[in-house]
Amino acid sequence: MKLPYLLLAEHDPNRREMFAREFEKHIAYATIHSVSDGKSFLSFLNGCKWKDLPALIILSHQLPDITIPNVLRELLPEPRYLGIPKLIWIPASEKREIGECTMLGIKQFRDHPVDLFGIEREVRLIDGILKTELNFT
Repeated sequence: MKLPYLLLAEHDPNRREMFAREFEKHIAYATIHSVSDGKSFLSFLNGCKWKDLPALIILSHQLPDITIPNVLRELLPEPRYLGIPKLIWIPASEKREIGECTMLGIKQFRDHPVDLFGIEREVRLIDGILKTELNFT
């Protein structure tokens, strides 16, 4: 049986590695797939069959090739992506981008983790989101 997974789009290779390491250390019931830019994110997601979609999507607002609102606009017309929870890593100071993302249906925004403490905090939060999404008690 294939484990559920989260899809992380994060430009910083060190942050991707730290997050993956902490995720794998603390969450045994799911895996992680990460990409470094918006084009790779959309390509990966569009290549997934419905049954192979991620249980959660995390998007960093710092993708080098596309803004998060534009990524979300790409996902909106596709009904199979609607039920996937999406979390945006973005500083609170990015009010315009947060406003656009809110209008596009995003409800979860978090400060972009910058150190191991922040990444550990995010892994704990994601553990709760995944357990809720997967109906674990």
